[in-house]
Amino acid sequence: MSAVAAEPGRLSRPGATSAKPWGRRPYIVQGVAYVSLDALAAELSRRRDQHALDADFDDPVIAEVINTMHPEIVASTQTAIRFRKRSMETLPSWIRAQCPATWRFEAFFVPLQRWQDVTAYPWRKRGSPLTDLKSALRAIFREHCRPKIAEACAVCGRAERLEFDHIAPSFDEIAQECLGLMTPEEIITKFDYDQFDPDRMTLAAFIPLEHPAIVHMIATHRIGRFQWLCHEHHQIVTAQRRRDAKRRERVHVE
Repeated sequence: MSAVAAEPGRLSRPGATSAKPWGRRPYIVQGVAYVSLDALAAELSRRRDQHALDADFDDPVIAEVINTMHPEIVASTQTAIRFRKRSMETLPSWIRAQCPATWRFEAFFVPLQRWQDVTAYPWRKRGSPLTDLKSALRAIFREHCRPKIAEACAVCGRAERLEFDHIAPSFDEIAQECLGLMTPEEIITKFDYDQFDPDRMTLAAFIPLEHPAIVHMIATHRIGRFQWLCHEHHQIVTAQRRRDAKRRERVHVE
C-alpha cells in the first residue's frame, strides 16, 4: 500500500475525512506501515526524544504526520518545516502559564513564518473549550492580576520556586464565575481562536481584557485572600484542600 498524493503537501488516506485525516489502519508514513496509531505515536516519541531542548531539527516522519494528519493544519495553508522542544525557561510568562509540561513542542510554519506550538499526535482527544478557556484565564491572571511575588514562602520561609496560592476564593471558583459570564458562542468558538493568527499566539490573547469575565476576575482578585508558597508546600496545601473537599462531599451524600 502506498499513499496517494492529493495536492502538494497533503496526502489522501483510506477512510480519511476532514475530521479524521489519518484515515484507517495501517497508517503509511514515509513508506512505513504502522499497525496502530499507538505504534505511530511510539515512533514519534522516539524521534523527538533524540533531540535536546531548544535545538531545531528536521524530521520527515514528524513533518508528514503534522502536515497531513492534523485537521486544522490540513484545512489551513500552513506547512510545518522544522521542529523543536522548547524549554519553559525560554518562554514568556504569559505563554508558560498555559503549559503544564516541562517543555513545549513547536513547529516552524510557512507562510506564517513563525514558531507555533503543535501536537505531534493529532488524533488524541483534546481539551474541551471550557478546559482551554480556564487555562487561558489562568494565563491572563498571571500576566495582569497576580500580585508582586513575595520574598519567602508563607509556611517555611524559603525563597526558591515560589508559587501563587489562592486561599479564598479558589481559582477554580473564580474561573467558574468567569465562564458563567461568557456567552455559549464565545465558549464554543473559544472567542474565534485561530492558532495561525498573524498577531495573536495564544487563546488568552483572543479574550478582550474589557470582557465582563476578565473585569470580574480582576475585581475578585483585589478582594481575595492569597499567599505565596514554595513548590513543595503548595503541593501539600493543594492536596489537603482536595482531601477536605472530598470529605465534605462524602458527608453531604451520606
